[in-house]
Amino acid sequence: MSSDLKFEIKRGVKPPRLNQSIYPFADLAVGDGFFVPLADPDISRKVHNAARRYRRHVPDFRISARSIVQDGTPGVMIYRIA
Repeated sequence: MSSDLKFEIKRGVKPPRLNQSIYPFADLAVGDGFFVPLADPDISRKVHNAARRYRRHVPDFRISARSIVQDGTPGVMIYRIA
């Protein structure tokens, strides 16, 4: 193995956040919600999968999703219920 590899050590670097979700789960309090426009037919499944990943870090986190039309735009409304 060659010893030509050199790596620069960077000091004071903050690690990335655990939750890299595009959805604002961390900002939701119980009773809050957000609207996701239906840009993709699988959007509800994607949001639920992202919520499931988020629950690994916040076990008491629960959501409910409903298909709605908001201002003429179809989408999914995500509600935090626990």
